[in-house]
Amino acid sequence: MAEGSSTLRYSTMGTPALVEILSDPIRTDAEKEAAQYELSSRGYFSPAPELVSVNPEELPAESDRQERAKAWRNEDTMPIGCWLVPALLGLWLAYVLAYAPTQASAGAVIPKMCFLENRLTLVFPNEYPRIELMEAKNIDIYIHRKEFEAIPYPDRESALRDIGKSWDNFTKWYYFSSVRIRDIQTGKDLATYSCTTGRVSLKSDGWF
Repeated sequence: MAEGSSTLRYSTMGTPALVEILSDPIRTDAEKEAAQYELSSRGYFSPAPELVSVNPEELPAESDRQERAKAWRNEDTMPIGCWLVPALLGLWLAYVLAYAPTQASAGAVIPKMCFLENRLTLVFPNEYPRIELMEAKNIDIYIHRKEFEAIPYPDRESALRDIGKSWDNFTKWYYFSSVRIRDIQTGKDLATYSCTTGRVSLKSDGWF
């Protein structure tokens, strides 16, 4: 009964399906022999003498074949996943940490509900800060150094944190955005607020 079932299974297959079995790397030798024998019976080629008799018991069950196919696909795709995810993560970090803070965002505007400009007016009442929106929601604020240094040193950190927090709601943590206070004459950084960590770095503190 097993031999008749195997013969029927291959005899009812179309020729393209039999040819596909011969080129399928996950098929067993017994399956390929059976497919080759069936093709030879249709006149496509003569089988080798050792292929004329195929033991149906050597043919694996359908469930076993599917398991081998699944394992073969996993082995084939796993190396791709191993390097693709770190590569994409590396590209994203290079964008948000190195490229985005140096590139102006064309056409970007400060949202109407943002109180950044109001906060700048309170901290620097005698200054007209120049605000530049950068890529990845970074902001550069240019002022004169003397206005920045007019804030008593013990009060600078809290003043800069108030300015930075007014922008927190308009960015995302994974952008690693920052608000930078810069000297409008030299472009040097005077202070930086990290929207991700909430940390303020003054020029004399070193950078994180």
